Amino acid sequence: MAAVDVDNWLQAGIAAAKAGERDKARDLLMEALRADEENEMAWLWLSGVVQTAEEQHICLENVLTLNPDNQAAQRGLTQLPARPGNAPNTAPPDSGMEEKVMRREYTPISPAAAILYPERQSQEVRWQEPVVPQRAAQAEYRSTSTYDDIWSRDETICAYCARPVGPDDAHCLGCKRNLISKKFVYAEPTSSMHVYWVLLVGMGQLFLLEGIINIIVGQNYMAAAGYALLLVIFWGLALGVYFRQSWAHISSIVALVLVLFAFLLNALIKVDLAALGLAALNSSIRDFVSPLIGGLLDFLGTFEVATAVLGLFYGIFKAGPDFERVESQLIAAVTKGRRTAADYHTIARKLAQKGMWAGAALHWQRAAAQEPGQVAYQKQLGVAYARLGFYQRSLDVLQSAHHLSSYAPMKAPLEEQIQFVQEKLTVRQQEASNKR
Repeated sequence: MAAVDVDNWLQAGIAAAKAGERDKARDLLMEALRADEENEMAWLWLSGVVQTAEEQHICLENVLTLNPDNQAAQRGLTQLPARPGNAPNTAPPDSGMEEKVMRREYTPISPAAAILYPERQSQEVRWQEPVVPQRAAQAEYRSTSTYDDIWSRDETICAYCARPVGPDDAHCLGCKRNLISKKFVYAEPTSSMHVYWVLLVGMGQLFLLEGIINIIVGQNYMAAAGYALLLVIFWGLALGVYFRQSWAHISSIVALVLVLFAFLLNALIKVDLAALGLAALNSSIRDFVSPLIGGLLDFLGTFEVATAVLGLFYGIFKAGPDFERVESQLIAAVTKGRRTAADYHTIARKLAQKGMWAGAALHWQRAAAQEPGQVAYQKQLGVAYARLGFYQRSLDVLQSAHHLSSYAPMKAPLEEQIQFVQEKLTVRQQEASNKR
């Protein structure tokens, strides 16, 4: 389904909701969700046009699954009444309901803010959901199980295809992908690197001014061509430094050293570069123009020397670490640190977008283990297993998600995915029987 169709349905649904056409808005938003069930805005607007409070709960919870920081959904849940047949926030243990809490911590902007306004450093949303009796038996999506496959063994696996890899393997034997990743020591460039880049751009601008002076005042086209070449070189090096290319870093240092050497050589030999293009001029004009050009070029030369010296200092002693890289092996591993189920879900989605389905499956395992009743996590885990070829695992997880789901828009895509996995599993079983 084209993204433009989803956007058209979404915008038309929002317009219908604003116009008070609830049925039309509901139909349009449902179409958008059938094409893209992780559309945060569609779930949010659908919560305003559904018919029951139970459906509103489901829509807003799906919004918070996709984006735990969505304040509109948080406010909506707090304003909704308790689900039908249950007292708000005080359900007894045997009532068939359980209270769920989503808490989000925020880093204080300053120590004073943490002391004076502690209540602003966290947000908490509470709601109640029916207890699922089968929840205690839902262990099929955990990292350890009775299945005899890679997920049951403690092995290092490829981040892409979940095949076992050795500590020295540069390529996966299964998917043939390159497993060696080079990352910068610093994820983001430091201020020193930015200063160095600006100095290189400034050096090029000084050469541009010298070229313009030689053309307009001195008519020294040969010297202007030389300065134009230097302009292109330094701006090209600045572009490479901006994108943190090691070759540009080394080449820029060499270029700055050569510039300083050229100024030193010119000072020792005392070549009047400004006068090289004035020989054809009348003597009276030459006598007037030559000191003017010489003074301007000397003034710019002083700035060039200062810029080159400062650039060498930053290029050698300050900006060097910005270009250092470390090698790492792309294996499936859970991101370190304490995280919520929504955090694991977000990381998994990013890994899946890069094709790292094994790494994504590990994170969806954690998300589903923390929130067993969240259908979206189980559905994504089932899809990840299917992409990796673990069809039996995928089928069990998807069937569990289908059993938990009570909302029609989520059941339909689950049924399609279950049918797809069943077909794949049947084909594999037939191939296995033929080999016997």
